[in-house]
Amino acid sequence: MAEKIFLKDYRSPAFAIKSVELSYDIYESETIVCNQMVLQRLTEGEDLVLDGHDFELQSFKLNGQDLELSHHEKTEEQFRIVSDILPEEFTIDIQTRLEPHKNKSYEGLYQSGEVLVTQNEAQGFRKITYFLDRPDVLTLFKTRVSADMKRFPVLLANGNLIEQGQEGERHFVVWEDPFKKPSYLHAIVAGDLGCIEDEFVTASGRKVDLKIYATKGLEPRCLFAMDALKLSMKWDEECYGREYDLDIYMIVAVDNFNAGAMENKGLNIFNSSCILADSQTATDDDYQKILAVIAHEYFHNWTGNRVTLRDWFQLSLKEGLTVFRDQEFSADHLSRGVQRIADVNALRTRQFAEDAGPTAHPVRPESVISVDNFFTTTIYEKGAELIRMLQALVGRDGFRKGMDLYFERHDGQAVTTDDFVKSMEDANLKDFSQFRRWYSQAGTPAVKVQTNYDSLAKTYSLQIQQSCQSTPGQEKKEVFHIPFKVALLNSKGEEMPLQLRGERLNSRVTERTLDLRSEEQTFVFEDVIERPCPSLLREFSAPVKLEMDYSEEDLSFLMSHETDSFNRWEACQKSSIQKVLEAIQHESPVSFLEKNTEQYVKGFAGIFRDFDADHSLTALLLELPSESYISQFVQTINVDSIHLAHEFLYRRVAETYHGNLVEMFHALDKDNGEYKTDSASMGRRALRNQCLRLLCLSADEEFINRAWEQLKNPSNMTDEVAALSILTQRNAESRDAAADVFYKRWKHDSLVINKLLRTISMAPHADTLELVRSYMKKEVFDIDNPNNVYALLMGFGGLNPTQFHRESGEGYEFMADQILDIDRRNPHVGAYLASTFNHWKRFDENRKGLMHKQLKRVIGSGPLSRNSYEIISKNLDI
Repeated sequence: MAEKIFLKDYRSPAFAIKSVELSYDIYESETIVCNQMVLQRLTEGEDLVLDGHDFELQSFKLNGQDLELSHHEKTEEQFRIVSDILPEEFTIDIQTRLEPHKNKSYEGLYQSGEVLVTQNEAQGFRKITYFLDRPDVLTLFKTRVSADMKRFPVLLANGNLIEQGQEGERHFVVWEDPFKKPSYLHAIVAGDLGCIEDEFVTASGRKVDLKIYATKGLEPRCLFAMDALKLSMKWDEECYGREYDLDIYMIVAVDNFNAGAMENKGLNIFNSSCILADSQTATDDDYQKILAVIAHEYFHNWTGNRVTLRDWFQLSLKEGLTVFRDQEFSADHLSRGVQRIADVNALRTRQFAEDAGPTAHPVRPESVISVDNFFTTTIYEKGAELIRMLQALVGRDGFRKGMDLYFERHDGQAVTTDDFVKSMEDANLKDFSQFRRWYSQAGTPAVKVQTNYDSLAKTYSLQIQQSCQSTPGQEKKEVFHIPFKVALLNSKGEEMPLQLRGERLNSRVTERTLDLRSEEQTFVFEDVIERPCPSLLREFSAPVKLEMDYSEEDLSFLMSHETDSFNRWEACQKSSIQKVLEAIQHESPVSFLEKNTEQYVKGFAGIFRDFDADHSLTALLLELPSESYISQFVQTINVDSIHLAHEFLYRRVAETYHGNLVEMFHALDKDNGEYKTDSASMGRRALRNQCLRLLCLSADEEFINRAWEQLKNPSNMTDEVAALSILTQRNAESRDAAADVFYKRWKHDSLVINKLLRTISMAPHADTLELVRSYMKKEVFDIDNPNNVYALLMGFGGLNPTQFHRESGEGYEFMADQILDIDRRNPHVGAYLASTFNHWKRFDENRKGLMHKQLKRVIGSGPLSRNSYEIISKNLDI
């Protein structure tokens, strides 16, 4: 049984590494790594324990001498030197031999295609050499890389290039990073790569060379990423006063990468899917993702690199903060309202589900088996919401003051989430003791609101209660500090002035952020001249579940008149969820809905009247909540009933507003000029394709033919994928024909083909599992490529509830087989697949039994990685 690591057991390092010089000698089938480091004792009487595994140790010397057997102990994962022989300062020289082409975990040094690359977060560096592989050990790195000049003409590492030369048919480079960093931020790259170059002049006048590397021939697809990088650098200077600090900033795109990207100091390694884009191969969603990920990794230069984390339990210190920063960056460059909706939708679909399952954990966890399992939506997305709440509580100016103080205090240090909150407190003279509970308590709080309007006294009261269900290891929750943004709308949809009882000055503000700090609170507004419609939790001001008994009429009113973009979208979501939940209580959900959707459908009328509004927002208003999100609102998940009700509502809206959709489609179809990636152009495409989808749902042959034409003769990938999705959802015959068209056109492009793998895996047809199996045998699918696995296998297990959860249990057996196969080589991906079983206890008895059987089979089939063991053992309450 794998042992847990606990936050409470943290101890400061007993040794410091003053400097390290690394030398990588790269050959065809092996790499020799020489590591010379100077260490200093910090604590008397402590043995030196270095982390390391999965390499061949060739030599180990202390101050130039071999160690006697009695002076050291070598285990599978550590190298221990007894304290008695260690002076106050000493040098260790280590030589290891690696075989990067055999490393399929994609941690440490590995081969992606013909490129050698490193991924050291969280604990990959220990697969390269012995080291104090922990984030609170910061040191100065100098890195030498040598290789055959023809095979590996590009040699990169962190920092600034200080030396290069040629040695016969080989060449070498030496890179030096002037800033201390932990081992997880170290990186090298070696390969034959194409490159685009640009420069950025900082606010203080320094010139920074910018380089993006990718497979030769794909350089033009890096141009958007370069523009995004320059936008990010300028935005961080303007919004946070943060300048870049090296002479060069490099990005390298590789195909085999477990995550989206990695912020290694000055040398970011990216999954190709988060870099490469042009109108023929990338969708608008891809462009938006690239914009966000480029910004995220660049922003890490200060929130993650210059100020890093003390231990991995503090991961949200850098990730939650940096996600918040990239969300704000995207909001400033796209549509702010739409960006907020997208962020909340992702949070509630994935993170709320995580909070409600067996793997629930606080934003600052208390224990873990595998550090890799810290990289969750709770750490990232919920962590970002905590930062957003802090900004709401101190205001934008106060938040900037807190950030400035944080950088001033902690530049060059490894710190904690408490240090960050303390900076916000001190800069704004606030006490956030209660707010800190957000970091230590798991779960999603529920906020229940009851209202009362007194027509004689002209007062309107909000009675608010908060609660939070127990989560694994945390039975009782203390009361949270919740910023709760509200407005009151009159009968015309206008925001009313808000005057709280007891305030001395007459307030004319129409939006207030209420401080919820008790289990029950009542807020009374005065001079409310008519019964209002409450607009609550505006902009989703806190990551909570709002419980408010809105009537169908109230929701219809908000769908048409709400002035807050998020809450208008939320009214559409709530209306659909309420209707699905009503329907699935009946034996025949469709029969119930056929007689009970009049008021529901009326709510959409106002959406069509606002055609000239933000097209991106309109497209979202016409998008029903996902089936997986709806399933969060039921005690026992009935995937078939939810699916039937969900599809019926889509068709009913499409049929009711057929004429409006036709008119809207044709108006948007007229603008078919040059492809642009600005917000307005993306919005037009999004709404046009949403109209096309709904028109095809209503079985309009004219528009089904338009979808086929759009697939066969596309002007851009956004429209092509939209048509592919529409046609694959219709029926198996349409799916197969559409998939064949797309496959023949794009089978040579691994990134584009992932769009097909994902789309077909999500199709709700009875033979989808068989189709998934067949695609696994095609040349376009590589079981060792994480992008392929995420697209095809997670598309099926995570995004296709009706087929993954077929009553036969075939989907469960199939996924268990894949977990067992993949986990042996890539624990990170294996654990990700294991998460598809996280909510098995919430299904009917038959499905529960079938999933339990497969979970037991997986955990009983021999040793699992720590990553997968932790996920499955939590599901089985081991």
